[in-house]
Amino acid sequence: MVDLALEGLESVRLPCSWVILFPALAVTLYARKRAPLAVGAFVAVAGLLAWVRFSGWWFAVPTGVEQVGLGLLVAVATVAAWRLDHAAVDVILASAAALTAVWAWIPCVGPNLGTLLGNVRSEPAANLGGTVAYAVGLLTPFIMMAALGVLAPEAAARTNRRAVVALGASALLLFAGLLSTTLLDDVSSELARRSSF
Repeated sequence: MVDLALEGLESVRLPCSWVILFPALAVTLYARKRAPLAVGAFVAVAGLLAWVRFSGWWFAVPTGVEQVGLGLLVAVATVAAWRLDHAAVDVILASAAALTAVWAWIPCVGPNLGTLLGNVRSEPAANLGGTVAYAVGLLTPFIMMAALGVLAPEAAARTNRRAVVALGASALLLFAGLLSTTLLDDVSSELARRSSF
């Protein structure tokens, strides 16, 4: 599992991962003082959905109508999180962003992820931990940012500024716009094409 986490961390530098990293950064910036909760929700949903997708239980390619609906869900959740400033709304937003990111993501397959992908369909339960480890590795920068807010509250106070929160909200709305106009698939394909492990 450590090898999968390290490979996930190495994938941070590859463009194919940006489909997940961009909304994760936006959620981290937007969650204000609740970044640990929002990032935890994002990581948990991304890891679980990646496992479900890799196991073959869910790999439906999103259609235009589904993309528009999910894009609207992310946009509405972003606006609701701005207006309500409540933990439950932040968790819903982080979960919706993770769902849409994993759906559009074309992962960079290195040797360890390749082995996992070869085994997960025949032994899904045995490979849940490895899939989550990969997701944790991939999202480590945001886990560290969220942990910094807990360990160094004065640093978290800087990220709680309105300009930082507005930047996170703008990034989430851009992500929702790409999704609802069905351009996120094109972006994901192009980023995957430009990546090599």
